[in-house]
Amino acid sequence: MTLRDQLLGRRVLVTGYNGAIANANEDVGDGSQIYGAATTGALPSTAVRLDISSGSANDALAGTGAQKVRVIGLDANFAPQIEEVSMNGQTAVITAYKYLRVLGVEVIQVGSGLGNAGIIYAADEACTQTAGVPSDLTKCYAWVAVGVNRSRHAIYTVPKGQRMALQSLSIANRAQICDYWVMWTPVVGTQMYTQGPLYTLAAGAQMLDSWRENLILTFPEKTDIRIWAKAATTGAIGCASMELVGVTTGQ
Repeated sequence: MTLRDQLLGRRVLVTGYNGAIANANEDVGDGSQIYGAATTGALPSTAVRLDISSGSANDALAGTGAQKVRVIGLDANFAPQIEEVSMNGQTAVITAYKYLRVLGVEVIQVGSGLGNAGIIYAADEACTQTAGVPSDLTKCYAWVAVGVNRSRHAIYTVPKGQRMALQSLSIANRAQICDYWVMWTPVVGTQMYTQGPLYTLAAGAQMLDSWRENLILTFPEKTDIRIWAKAATTGAIGCASMELVGVTTGQ
């Protein structure tokens, strides 16, 4: 399944991985940070073009790493949009479209290395790059870890015209005790709400919750949904996924 198919449609699977959870709130994502404004996690209120860059010169159209990527996101009206970008190594390539939200980035063409050689960043074009790394990582809205070929962050925004319910949630935790929350912001620029901490998991613990018969958390269009984590001691490792399903208005 492509990341595009996984993130767009009536049934959605959002997955995230964080290999270095701190003793502070972070998104479950490869960036090991809060995506968006520091502390609050506020995401952009206006659509921006993105700089697509890599930490490796080998991620280029004629290189051995990632040659082309697909950006999956939402436009200024929260409608889905997709585009393909040819990589140029550590030099940023600016997207043709403006994005209010980045749902994900996936590598769609590779060289002999069969995967991205460096971290691939999708950041606000206002950033500058040093050796491919954006100057402001809070404005980096997707990461593709080395060799993974797709972004992994447990953040999703309900597209325009849809209403979605959280149908199942799974978490696996390793290395340290860690708390996990589901966070959501119903309208751009408003306060963030929390369901949790939902779970406190010991090192090596995992859980799966499913609400298939009784959808208890539903989200209208334009809602930002994310999974946050906080470790008892910096250095936890965790992954999380949430399955969302479209529901009719009024449910």
